[in-house]
Amino acid sequence: MADLQELRYASGKQMPQNVVEGLKVTGQAGFITRKIWREFFGSGDFHASRKQIQRLQRRGYLIPHPNPIAPGVLVLSERAKNFFLANFGEPSPIPTAGQLIHDSFVLWSVLSLARERLITNFQFD
Repeated sequence: MADLQELRYASGKQMPQNVVEGLKVTGQAGFITRKIWREFFGSGDFHASRKQIQRLQRRGYLIPHPNPIAPGVLVLSERAKNFFLANFGEPSPIPTAGQLIHDSFVLWSVLSLARERLITNFQFD
């Protein structure tokens, strides 16, 4: 596994720590919502976080959930899955649209507990 401080975009520019952590969690959970990204991984205000997500989409790391009834849900692109595999291991499968309400709540809860240092490690199935 790679040192999180040394991961870089294809351009060679170093990835900020919050972006690496956000992509790592996205791979672990199989998805991330825009709201969860803004709350836990976004930098700056709402608009800055939105631009950050848009840049990750333009750079080919995040794509919309394949089911159109899941707006605001992002998943790793093939490029990002390869990035995740090379740096962290096998990414989790993308949850179905029917699982997203439950999985979003679980993901938000786990990240909230981690932020408060009530848990230090977690894994998603």
